[in-house]
Amino acid sequence: MRHSSILSLVRAESTSTRLLLLGVTLLLTTTTAHAASAPESPDWDRSLPELRLRDVTLSAGSLQEAWQLLNTHHLVRSVLFVKAPAKTTGPFFFNTSHSKVRDVLNALVKAYPDFTWTADPQTGVLWIHPRALGFGELLSERLRIPRDACAVPLQTGVLLPLGAVPGLHIVPARWGSAFTNTFDTAVELPQGDYRLRDLLTLAIKPHPTKTLYIQSVRDHTRLSAVHIGSDKLTRPPEGALLWWWIHFAELGAPTRQELAAGLASSSPAERTASREYLEAIAWQLDLDALVREVPSSQTETLWTSIGVASVLVRHPAATHVASLNQLESLLPDKFSRPLMLLARLERARLAGEKQLPASLSAVKLEGNELEPLLSELLRLAALSSGPARELLEKHRSAWMASPAAKSGSRVARCLGDSARPWSSAVSYERATP
Repeated sequence: MRHSSILSLVRAESTSTRLLLLGVTLLLTTTTAHAASAPESPDWDRSLPELRLRDVTLSAGSLQEAWQLLNTHHLVRSVLFVKAPAKTTGPFFFNTSHSKVRDVLNALVKAYPDFTWTADPQTGVLWIHPRALGFGELLSERLRIPRDACAVPLQTGVLLPLGAVPGLHIVPARWGSAFTNTFDTAVELPQGDYRLRDLLTLAIKPHPTKTLYIQSVRDHTRLSAVHIGSDKLTRPPEGALLWWWIHFAELGAPTRQELAAGLASSSPAERTASREYLEAIAWQLDLDALVREVPSSQTETLWTSIGVASVLVRHPAATHVASLNQLESLLPDKFSRPLMLLARLERARLAGEKQLPASLSAVKLEGNELEPLLSELLRLAALSSGPARELLEKHRSAWMASPAAKSGSRVARCLGDSARPWSSAVSYERATP
């Protein structure tokens, strides 16, 4: 991933790009207004089948290769589930200047007739699976999550623990540190009973660059995490532009200034959406310059640095020097106590510090101060940041005794109790049908 001074942000503002997104805008507006079953606001996954792609050239020798090309070239996320005897080999060629996603998917399953595609009725996430298996039959084993999983890393905290569930027969792919650094984005999973298929879909849904390749092989199921990204793209893929439009109601790619403003938004949801867009087009950005040159205020510097670091650095062996330097340059008197604490903890993580700095050990946050930043603190702690873990443990008892925690706030649901404290990995239980 590029994060040195090589390439500045490509602003895809061509007339054709805007017309493509305008077509999606009009279609989604009409659908939302007239379909009683449609969501109240547009949803990225549900919108993908009607998304218009341009310059589509897919040439592949297998279903898996064609699936990967569609994912990476256009950011059209789908889960691929294969099982013998469904045939995945054979040529596929699709070439057109303009096409809807559903037309590409229809051509794909026509070339591989043992397969079909389905939009999950609950989430809209697209699945490609054997035609002989009804969608409801896929991964129907039931699991229970006994308590909310908050900011848990996707690869090491959600997928790998599935391999330890007795009788589930899941074999998750185990990748090296570089892949873990890419795939360990923070996941939220509410407590409850789930079909395995629904749990996996819920885990990846908020993250458009994350998907799964699943192989059912005799007596077990292989589960491979897949990151959707390419260093060969010269413009933001259509799926990324759709993501930005849905979350910010703006056509075309954001400028660097608009992206920095999104990363520093006062809305946590907008900050999160901006990070997901950033990850989708990060290969095309000079991320060092985004951190050093673009922010227009100390607040933008703080949140842009944290946003970039949250995308680039998810493994203890990784860091991002530009973000680290910017966080070190912040003036403490410009921020509230909780924000300054967050900046120092992120800086400590990027610097590889193993213990809570002395300047932070005496900081005490009230429960109401903690709650707006809880996901950020849990993200840092889950990524093996010693200082963040130490701070959470140091003050957990006080937070749990606060009126906010006693009233059933997210602080209480996430931090747990002495018998079942917060963890950076999901502890699954088998649920009865």
